[in-house]
Amino acid sequence: MRVQLGGTVVTNDRAAVYRRWGYNDVCCPKDVRDALDSPEDQEGLIFEVNSGGGSVYLGLEMYTLLRNSQRHVTVEIQSIAASAASVFASGADTVRISPVANVMIHRASSQAWGNEQDMNEAGQMLRTVDESILNAYEYKCQGKTDRETLHDLMRNETFFTAQEAVERGFADTILWEDQDAETKLTSSAVAMAGGMRQAFAALPPIEELMRREQEGTQGAGEPENAGGVEDNTGNPENETEERKMPMTLDELTKDNPELLAEIRTAAAQAERERLSAIDNMSMAGFEDLISAAKEDPEATAETVAVQIVARQKKQGKKFLGDRDKDVKDGKVDQVETSTPAAGENSQDELNAVLDDVFPTK
Repeated sequence: MRVQLGGTVVTNDRAAVYRRWGYNDVCCPKDVRDALDSPEDQEGLIFEVNSGGGSVYLGLEMYTLLRNSQRHVTVEIQSIAASAASVFASGADTVRISPVANVMIHRASSQAWGNEQDMNEAGQMLRTVDESILNAYEYKCQGKTDRETLHDLMRNETFFTAQEAVERGFADTILWEDQDAETKLTSSAVAMAGGMRQAFAALPPIEELMRREQEGTQGAGEPENAGGVEDNTGNPENETEERKMPMTLDELTKDNPELLAEIRTAAAQAERERLSAIDNMSMAGFEDLISAAKEDPEATAETVAVQIVARQKKQGKKFLGDRDKDVKDGKVDQVETSTPAAGENSQDELNAVLDDVFPTK
């Protein structure tokens, strides 16, 4: 049985509200509880993780549920397990990671307001949370990374490649290691394309959705109208709330400055996350793709991943073509030698080139 844990980690109640309005890129502790209560099957229980994180306390709750389960639980990181998601992922018995996926860890953060005592209390709370996070990481990474090193990595807000995640102990194996190189690359691109979009999906302010539900401006459970699609009854009294809201920047600034500020903050955060995700795809020889993607507001980490895979496959084929040409031009093929199995050398050459760019160890 496969269960998706993607998007922002939110409370059970907020997840229910978002999903009623068609925003499904969220996960919550109830998702884990429901999955653990489901009947056993032959595949076992596999959680597909594509999450940039969220509430650390909810992440700790999900971690505890996974660790406390009597069932064997597998986490499959398809694109990223960051922040709170890296915490709950550590609670699984087995963690598998895609060759193109990342793990990110950092210290807990929060907001505080008040006097000196309030600030001190907030600082003490954050230090306690950091210790809780370290407990989860230390247990998962035991034998590979010690607590002091983990603390340093958290302080530096560290991203790990799949290989580094295995070396540090955050993951146990890399997906498809036993597959041939071309199949491995194709599978990796599919995982990245499907996961990164889910991990960083933008969500509207929960307060706005809850206000609409309380006012009855739009029926809950009708996500098709959540984007402002006109009601197909043709009755002007059934206009959606979005169409009644200010339609220009000046009107929005005047009538709802708080909402405008939230929108700007969310947009800035989304852009920072987009650029960070693209930076994490960077590797030698593909700098032009990374630079172009940053300039293109429509580009995402998954589109860059697909471009890198496509170019690498093309380079591999060109390498083999040039090698065959050199062999023919130099009449090397006329020299007597032992004959390997058909296609053996070509496959070995291609695997060597691809493994150099996508190492598995």
